[in-house]
Amino acid sequence: FTLLLKNQNFKNLIGNEKIARISIINFISDNQLLSKKFREINNNENIKAVILIIDSPGGTSFGGEFIYRNLRKISDNGKPTVAIIRTLGTSAAYLVALGSDRIFALETSLIGSIGAIMVSANASELLDKVGIKTEVYRSGENKSIPSFIEKTPEKSKELIQESINKVRDYFIGTLKKRRNLSKSQIEYISDGKIFSGKEALKINLIDEIGGEQEAIVWLEKKR
Repeated sequence: FTLLLKNQNFKNLIGNEKIARISIINFISDNQLLSKKFREINNNENIKAVILIIDSPGGTSFGGEFIYRNLRKISDNGKPTVAIIRTLGTSAAYLVALGSDRIFALETSLIGSIGAIMVSANASELLDKVGIKTEVYRSGENKSIPSFIEKTPEKSKELIQESINKVRDYFIGTLKKRRNLSKSQIEYISDGKIFSGKEALKINLIDEIGGEQEAIVWLEKKR
């Protein structure tokens, strides 16, 4: 988290006015320090805009939604936000980008992977082979499901899939609202595809090819 001052090429800023730069790198999860920084940005009248640098394959649904909501709050308070996707901006990282007012990427950036996933392993057969017997005591039939020590019942698999679908629906609903996409466009991109920045521009997943300098130009015009 850094603050860019007016002598760092932001010619339209005056006095103590600043632009905040936030980096979202690697796996996205719950981040209390970032939560504190968002509050500082919202409460600091000298911070006039936010540049978000993204280079992440994604992360938890909570982490992505948390940052998305904070970016929208900052924007709603009159401080424009821009996201710059470097090498990667996929899954929850792209959800984060959707919280900004404008998305930039380079032609070779990788963008998309829209949807949700849960990964589990079943080691019950391996445990049987080495002679380990497991015992599970639970308060309800779906408690601690899925578990790597036992097979997941079909009914429980259906419940897990329903939960994953709800996360996916939130992601797609946000995408449709923020990018103004048609039903056919949504269907095309919502199966987990990954697009280059050049392809993403054509299908309206991003607004412009460029990096920080292009973002600065847009912010100067915006302000």
